[in-house]
Amino acid sequence: MRKNNDQRINEARRCKITFGSMTQAMRAQAALEHAAIRAEVIQLDSAERGCGYAILLDCLQEGNARAVLRAAGIRSRR
Repeated sequence: MRKNNDQRINEARRCKITFGSMTQAMRAQAALEHAAIRAEVIQLDSAERGCGYAILLDCLQEGNARAVLRAAGIRSRR
């Protein structure tokens, strides 16, 4: 299946925020959804910062997402 230009653009604009556990990533996803920010939990492979999880979201929302996570007391990896 070929991807159209809109799908390629959307994939290129996705940023990751990483966490040390699935629980933290799921808490982050729930907090972001409560703030109307779409996020998807993914498992990182060992080549990407060791074992861990991340949320994928639109890069345009990254600043807002980090503010929401800070307010909720959810810490991400750097």
